[in-house]
Amino acid sequence: MAVVDVLLPAYNAAGTIRSALLSLQRQSFEYFRVLMIDDGSTDGTAEIFRETVGDDPRFVLLSKENGGIVDALNYGLAHVTAPLVARMDGDDISTRDRFARQVRYLNDHPHAVAVGGAIGFIKEDNIRYGIWVVDPIDKANAYLTPAVEPFLPHPFLMVRTEALRAVGGYRYVFHAEDADLYWRLARLGWMENLREPVVGWYRVHPNSISGKSLREGRIQAFFGSLSGVSAQRIEHGMPDLIFEKEMLAEARKKESIAELLDLFPALTAEERDYVKAATVFKLIEFTGFRPYEAQPEDIRLALEMFSRHTFENDGNMYYIVYLLRRVAYFSLRRGRWSNLAEYVRRPELSARLALKRTRAKVKPKDQQRKWGPSERLHQSQYRRWRETLY
Repeated sequence: MAVVDVLLPAYNAAGTIRSALLSLQRQSFEYFRVLMIDDGSTDGTAEIFRETVGDDPRFVLLSKENGGIVDALNYGLAHVTAPLVARMDGDDISTRDRFARQVRYLNDHPHAVAVGGAIGFIKEDNIRYGIWVVDPIDKANAYLTPAVEPFLPHPFLMVRTEALRAVGGYRYVFHAEDADLYWRLARLGWMENLREPVVGWYRVHPNSISGKSLREGRIQAFFGSLSGVSAQRIEHGMPDLIFEKEMLAEARKKESIAELLDLFPALTAEERDYVKAATVFKLIEFTGFRPYEAQPEDIRLALEMFSRHTFENDGNMYYIVYLLRRVAYFSLRRGRWSNLAEYVRRPELSARLALKRTRAKVKPKDQQRKWGPSERLHQSQYRRWRETLY
């Protein structure tokens, strides 16, 4: 009998599903079963699954109409019979000893409900680079702005089946269903990330849903912030927020955080203010490692929230200052003058942000680059910005 059931949702993963399945077949821990949920793929993902696993009885194919990752995961959860559930995505790779290490940890720590681990990164062309040793779970705080989540890398999660079902499985907290799950699991017991060596390799590619556009990033930041509000409400015995499947289509029509807030009229004024601030700072955080940039309206809102709140009370002041300084720095480097204009309009914030001039190293004249007409205009705009700000 399987000790671990693996939930592997896949939608049009023909290019990567084979390597993901082979990494599972090579596990040193043998007592597992893989439930691959084909979420209405149209690119031959199911056929590649059959070719790869052959007659291996540990691999089971479940097919359904396309409904998104939450529906796929809950569909697979309904078929789980093992005491432990592991997660895996169709474009990632598990290390050979991943299951063995995670099962051993949960057996040795009966108070723990879930375990993740350090991960490495892999590009589309299978080049491996970088390792991320995830922060300890005890740093989680739902009241910070933005909230610090009890994070475990979701594609490499292992959780007790009883606990996963006790919290109601996955909810429609779009692009942040993992954060929402972790807040709820944290109320049942301890969670931990194993240190190095890594438990798997996470594939980084530009086609990920939450990373492909600013709109999707805003949705992820918004619903991630709401998951923190949900955790706050549960802790204080208040009615929980209701997340409905139809909200994603509505959210994709919204052009701003203010419009997204209209999806949740039940939020209190204090909660709306918190979600607005947490969302915009989370979005700015995303721009540090996603292929999109903050827009002037986002920076305007961030500076407005920064000027209205001190944030000293929630202990995140230094991080918010860092985010705003980073945006100013990259806007300057990339010539995003409309972004810098938002800082110019609020010169009273320059002292709080500790923005100051730095003396640049000047190259010899024969090594200096020749500036074109448009670049000379940008230089003059920069000089005016500096004179106004300082």
